[in-house]
Amino acid sequence: MTDNVYAKTNGLSLAALIFGILAFLGSFAVVPTPFCASLAVMFSWLSRGDKKMNGQAVAGNVLAVAAVVISLVVLGLVLTVFRAAAEAFFTMGAEMFRDLIQSFPVSM
Repeated sequence: MTDNVYAKTNGLSLAALIFGILAFLGSFAVVPTPFCASLAVMFSWLSRGDKKMNGQAVAGNVLAVAAVVISLVVLGLVLTVFRAAAEAFFTMGAEMFRDLIQSFPVSM
């Protein structure tokens, strides 16, 4: 008979890993990322206790930080595209309005 000794998993580090994965998967949606990432970081630090973090907690922490970075990059790209589209829309509207005003007869 073999004695398989498994390391005890910490529930908080498992929660950190799960929330890190959720944050990473939702990083392109931008909205759930801060919530899931903050929970992942919080659970990973709480799982430490008096010892160093285990692999699950470190992985959750790394995934949460990566998710926040990706989310900020995506948010910056979205805002840049939105600003360019709004600027083009208002410029187009101003040109159309100017053409409309110039088409009216000057004297009545």
